[in-house]
Amino acid sequence: MLRQVAGDMTYQTCECRIHRRPLVHFVIQGCTEGHGDLYLPASLHSDIANLQDNLAYLERRVMYEQLKHRNQGAILMELRKNQGKTQADVAGAIKVDPSRISRIEKGASELEVDEAMDILAAIGGTGAEAYRTYLLSDWEVLVPPPFGHPSLDAIWEAERALQQLQHLKSMGVSSMVAARLNLLQKQLTDAAEHLRRLDYTVTFIGPIGVGKTTLITVLTDLVMGDSIKDASTVLETGRGRTTLCDVIVEKGHSFGLEIEPYSSDEVYDLARDFCEGEMLRVREDEGQKATQSGQKGVSEEVSRALRCMAGMPRPRRRRRKPGEPRSPQPPDPIQVLLEQCEHDQDTFIAEFCNRLKLPQRILKELWLPDTEAARSLEWLAEQYREVNNGSNPRVSLPRRIYLRVPRPPIASSNRSEHFEVTVVDTKGVEENAIPAGLHRHRDDGRTLLMICSRFEDAPGAAGSSFIKNSVEEGGKAHLLERGCMMILVRDNEAAELKDDAGFVVEGFEEGYDLRSEHVEKDLVRLEVPGLPLQFADAARKSDLDNVRNTIFSKIDELRRIHARSIQARANAVRETEENLEREEAEAAHARVRQDLQTFANRHRELPKSKRPIQERLLADIKSSHARTVWATTRRRGIWHNLHAPAAVGAGAVVDARARSLNALRGLREILEQLLAIDEVRPAHGFVESLKNNIPNWEQRFLSEVREAGKTYFRESLIGATGMWRECERRYGQGSGYRGDVANTVGTWFTDSDRRHMLERYEAKLLEIWARTIIAPIEDLVADG
Repeated sequence: MLRQVAGDMTYQTCECRIHRRPLVHFVIQGCTEGHGDLYLPASLHSDIANLQDNLAYLERRVMYEQLKHRNQGAILMELRKNQGKTQADVAGAIKVDPSRISRIEKGASELEVDEAMDILAAIGGTGAEAYRTYLLSDWEVLVPPPFGHPSLDAIWEAERALQQLQHLKSMGVSSMVAARLNLLQKQLTDAAEHLRRLDYTVTFIGPIGVGKTTLITVLTDLVMGDSIKDASTVLETGRGRTTLCDVIVEKGHSFGLEIEPYSSDEVYDLARDFCEGEMLRVREDEGQKATQSGQKGVSEEVSRALRCMAGMPRPRRRRRKPGEPRSPQPPDPIQVLLEQCEHDQDTFIAEFCNRLKLPQRILKELWLPDTEAARSLEWLAEQYREVNNGSNPRVSLPRRIYLRVPRPPIASSNRSEHFEVTVVDTKGVEENAIPAGLHRHRDDGRTLLMICSRFEDAPGAAGSSFIKNSVEEGGKAHLLERGCMMILVRDNEAAELKDDAGFVVEGFEEGYDLRSEHVEKDLVRLEVPGLPLQFADAARKSDLDNVRNTIFSKIDELRRIHARSIQARANAVRETEENLEREEAEAAHARVRQDLQTFANRHRELPKSKRPIQERLLADIKSSHARTVWATTRRRGIWHNLHAPAAVGAGAVVDARARSLNALRGLREILEQLLAIDEVRPAHGFVESLKNNIPNWEQRFLSEVREAGKTYFRESLIGATGMWRECERRYGQGSGYRGDVANTVGTWFTDSDRRHMLERYEAKLLEIWARTIIAPIEDLVADG
């Protein structure tokens, strides 16, 4: 029966791959879980697992054959033309009719391997030889990249090392060697996968009104005019608070918008906040209350969008003609509605929500019609403005807007042809209040971080807070590897800068140099010396070219790091094979095992907590906008601008990193000492790969700690209704609101009822440490 199942599965896998639906996975899942079309007893589950591995190999082979033959004719034609030869030249050399070569190049005729080799020999040249090598290469482990891929050589080196590694594992090595090989296998696979993919994201982060949207608009060529100073732009720009949500610019099949909206419940919650804020504002205008004016409600961007969605935008006073008396301010339709509802809060909210007409707002995509092809950018700008301002009656409030263009968003010589770069314009942050979601951009290994600040105060409060939080959470290496301090320049402020003696600099370049000196000192203070600086004036072409070059240079360097990683791991595999049966190698590895086991024994427990995990949450409450804090209290701590469980998770990371810092530093020192010992040289490749893997272990440890911190306190925080109501009621009762909320929340954490939760979390933290740091080390040193 098992043989029959295997035959069926192989057939289904190869067939269903055409439709991108590998049915085999569903069949296997049905077998192993005891449901579905087939049932196998538990005794055969190991055989099913082996089948899965074999079928995965078969799928890779099928994909490889498809890749080898993809665009084969077009590649041969390009190689022929590069050599200056005609179809007749090639046909004569291999003694076939020229029509045969024509059909092959058009993809209208099948091509056997021997015939392909003959054609390549007739074409000649280094390109033909490279393609011949590609066609004859035997990929068994990795999915091969297409011919012409910029990292083909490095990925092929990883493939050969992985084949060699699998051969070593099949020889029945000891558990210690197997653990070492497993580590090298993961490192090689991860590095090759990074190089195989060509997609990268460039995320711009910065405070409100810093000018990042203007810079992005010019970088992505979304400008309608000769220069930014006299042009219209697709993305709305201004002095701040124009971008409603994160905007993602990426390549698509045409010009268009895709909208990821808030859910209806979320929109109604925002509408309630808006209405309550408007009621408070009206009462303040009438003199009933005069504390914290304008603080309660929603952000200005959301307020503008909700008003437009309800058909109640703020009225604009008509422009006066010369000599004409000043006209009275038209009445605000919100105030008119409030009066019609007799200032009853529930009626007012219900009527406003009804006017949003959310059931009609179901459109999530807008694509350029053929009739607008001649004015594609103008059409895109109109659609974007409507969505960004809530003016499109078929679109709900957007959480994210994806703006598609039929070309690479950022072009820089020929390098942009290789890479698929996506640009993210994040919503401006308010001073020190860094949204919790930004850490996902920082921790994504394919995202470049452009930390934007103003020329006059770089790195600025928001930039400094983001860097400080990243360093505290163990993200310093990410910033130095993928980050850049983007200093945005307006008008002639760089050329008007004065030095310490009071003299004006001689041009903008000297102004850049002088400002760099001050910023570099701040970066040293923030513990990120060497973080690249880039000045950018959106109206200066040379600056824009430098920004583009910086982005692609960062991508190139990131790929070089992974290429060097492949080379080092491949050397380690070869070293392992050469030293596998040598006595000195065993002695060297014995010394390594001994030192690593000593480390594991000494650091099974972490030191006591250094910083309460709620510290970050309390700091965020104190530094966030009062309106944001109030919105969070209304939602029992679950709000995207101030998410209490996420802040606790971040605090847990800061504490865990502080507690583990000395241990991991000690591990690095042990490995560096081993690398300096000549007797341990046969194991140096292994030690080097282990040292380079410490950041991965640390990142996994901190990631799981973050999730544990969020999870362990989430339900209790949401369920602390009394605490949140107390915080909400405190709003509008005088100054010191944020400090009082922080004190209330801090008291809740230190209450005796939370003691058992903290104890459970502490046990979980130690379990994560043991599993992600200590256990992998002991697996590596286990004596087979």
